[in-house]
Amino acid sequence: MSSIRDADVSSILGSVTFEAEGTNADWLKIGAPSASGDEKTATVRAQPPSEDAELRDDDTATVLVTAVIREVKDTRRVHLSLITYEVRFTPV
Repeated sequence: MSSIRDADVSSILGSVTFEAEGTNADWLKIGAPSASGDEKTATVRAQPPSEDAELRDDDTATVLVTAVIREVKDTRRVHLSLITYEVRFTPV
């Protein structure tokens, strides 16, 4: 028999979503969420949306993490700094 706490955690984890937001949102690729125990995670990778893409504004992107807790929707923002670099190979 599960406890009320277990039911609450299960319900909260089931409601958690991850979404990219902001001017550089197209740089973020969010993997499928997975839950384990009392945690739910998603892999977030930064990747240029095209070969000639450049970061806009302040080189940051945001992941919105949303959950429903006791029938109240709660959203938190995780700000990520994106750094770009270029690698050039010179023949020897």
